[in-house]
Amino acid sequence: WQMELVRECLTRQFSFKHFLSAESVPACASTMRDMLRQDSGQSGGLDGSQHLKIWLFSVFAEVSASQNTPGKEGSVYMTDESWKEFDIGVDAMKELHQEDEVKLFDRILKKRTELANLPWSPQHDPGDRARARLACICNVTDANGGMQIRHAWEDLMPREDAELVKYLTADGIKEKPGYVLRGCRSFMMTSLKRDVLKPALRVLLKVYQQVAKEMGSTNGSIMEIHFYKLAEFTTGYTGSKETFQDLSFQLEWKDTAEVLVIPKVWIPISRNNEDVLNDLRERSRSLASRLR
Repeated sequence: WQMELVRECLTRQFSFKHFLSAESVPACASTMRDMLRQDSGQSGGLDGSQHLKIWLFSVFAEVSASQNTPGKEGSVYMTDESWKEFDIGVDAMKELHQEDEVKLFDRILKKRTELANLPWSPQHDPGDRARARLACICNVTDANGGMQIRHAWEDLMPREDAELVKYLTADGIKEKPGYVLRGCRSFMMTSLKRDVLKPALRVLLKVYQQVAKEMGSTNGSIMEIHFYKLAEFTTGYTGSKETFQDLSFQLEWKDTAEVLVIPKVWIPISRNNEDVLNDLRERSRSLASRLR
């Protein structure tokens, strides 16, 4: 049974790292509830809580070893900041045997609002849950970061606000599908550092809208969206904030429940972007004068 227990812990289809970053959704934790319900006879007499402790230990070892290179410097990933986030997740997971997946996810989100000084009253304002998830994805850990989240959100139009709340709060259980945003933390953190968080929110909304349009009706609980290519593009982006929100992209479907976001190099310029057009006009005149 020991080998079976190890196999169970190492092959369980649940990304603790993505759950902590809120790139996952509550429905992703359903597999962990199934693990806790397993008959103790399948785990050498261990009950669900003991099974969970062993699983958490294996996850700690796996996460700590990520990003490491051979050496004697210890874990490169498990910094003080990473440990604090990991510890929040551990405390939440310990309640899984008596709380459902949504309450478990809310525990992680609520802790983030405390760090970021964001309001938390999702029963009265579902937007609180959406902004808390965004703060997790952006890895905001202080009030200054929370203020940036609030200012970026306030820039949205009412229709954009409502749609983004709908997509970000879909849990994959009652509201389907829930959208797993793989690589979105890298995309949003880079956007935050490069001061393009406001337009990045509009790009995120456009991705949601396009995925929903192309996937059509579905009975699936989870839809995975990969943002890795978009994160790479954002890292090297040198244009203006105004043009970033007009970023073009295409979707590459791996199957009916998994899609990649592929950014296009060219960003369309509209007549409303006078500053951008004037800049391009001056650059072209300067280039032409040098060619005479």
